[in-house]
Amino acid sequence: MPLLTMLQEIQFKLMTRMRQKRDDMLASDLQICPKIKKYLDVLITESRKWNAAWDGERKFQVKQGTRCVTVDLERGNCDCRVYDLTGMPCQHAIAAIHSRRHNPTDYVSDYYKREKYLAAYKHSLEAMKGEEYWDFHGGEIMLPPDIPKRLRGMPKKLRRREAWEGGSRSQTAPSQGVLLQRFSNKKVMHCSNCGDASHRLAKCPTMGKDSATTPTEATKKNETPTGAKRKATKEVRRQKLKPRKAQPGIVIREPEEGGKPQTQASQTVGKKWQKLCRLPGIAKGTNWIQGCIYADTGA
Repeated sequence: MPLLTMLQEIQFKLMTRMRQKRDDMLASDLQICPKIKKYLDVLITESRKWNAAWDGERKFQVKQGTRCVTVDLERGNCDCRVYDLTGMPCQHAIAAIHSRRHNPTDYVSDYYKREKYLAAYKHSLEAMKGEEYWDFHGGEIMLPPDIPKRLRGMPKKLRRREAWEGGSRSQTAPSQGVLLQRFSNKKVMHCSNCGDASHRLAKCPTMGKDSATTPTEATKKNETPTGAKRKATKEVRRQKLKPRKAQPGIVIREPEEGGKPQTQASQTVGKKWQKLCRLPGIAKGTNWIQGCIYADTGA
């Protein structure tokens, strides 16, 4: 669901809930919260299994069989620590309260009382009108956020370090005045045309002269392995494309350079190549397949 619609639904449900909770508490005569009242009733039922005895001062000894705990109602603590942590009397404390003929509701913390509950729900949410009835206030048109365009390729994960960080970007060393390679070892780069270390091929001063027209030895040494590999692959292909031995009565068409060699059966039967068997002694009108058989058998 859209964000605005979701917020309107949340506001409507909260407004209804707060009003209903406040009205239910005002209509009842409970002195504590409704959920706390239900939980306290369960503890009162379980406290019937315990027997409490007062020591005459402020502590009680609550016992069930061989189990025994001490309860202090004035400080609101018990050995089980449920009374200390929740602020509600545990089943041991309720057994001690009943031995004094008191009401367990009076020993509940003030945070669970009726006054705190009504104070939490006394504020109500104001009713809101729909979007079609909102007041329009003129001003600048709010534009969507500017999302940068994503470039092609794999995004870079590491930033490019500067020279003083020992980075990997190409730069000119200020002390030597030579170009450095884009690696951590910082090897000195040379021109592939004249071999000088003060410039590259793009800014070589001898490129316009006659000496730069023919490739030098430095250019041959810097030949990429990819180009050499391509040349070797072409030579291997030329060696594989040797002429086939012609058989009597069959015209063989050699494949073009770079193409896949065709089998003899595909060249003979295929409609694309349209092979014909021409043998002496075969009468006109003879089927060309019979002529091929004649050529294979040597008849």
